[in-house]
Amino acid sequence: MNDATPEFRWETPPPAAPPARARSGWSDAAGVILLVLGTLAALGGVGLLAVSQIWNDNFDTRALPVPGGLSGEMFGQLFVVVAVVILVIAAAYILGGIGVLRRSGAGRWTGIVLGVLGGLLALPGGLSATSTGTTGGNSLNLVIVAVHVFVVVALAMRWHPPARPAV
Repeated sequence: MNDATPEFRWETPPPAAPPARARSGWSDAAGVILLVLGTLAALGGVGLLAVSQIWNDNFDTRALPVPGGLSGEMFGQLFVVVAVVILVIAAAYILGGIGVLRRSGAGRWTGIVLGVLGGLLALPGGLSATSTGTTGGNSLNLVIVAVHVFVVVALAMRWHPPARPAV
């Protein structure tokens, strides 16, 4: 037997790396939803650009009365402006979705802001009265509100920030 005693040290061991936190399925789903909503909005914006071009090319403004006293060309330009706004919003949704899937704090906050604004903007359409006088006539708007509420809840309450490496 060896009677040698082990060497005693007063030093503390180096800190262990923090355990990696599991990804939240909720936040991943919110990121995918943001990507889908952004893609659909982008398709709508591109479609509206196509409609504006068709409008300008095919409609004679003298033969077709345009509501509001706008000329046909001005009406087509209005389509273009609305389409550009929709495309900018779609880009924000897509960038927010990519940021959420990459677990970026900026992507999370972009998703929360878009979720709150999108839900609030869709809410009046879901609560408006129908032609028969009953409320809740537009079910699609209520689904859109519910999807945006899910995104906000997932990103605000179910977010797991990425683990920081040990220094």
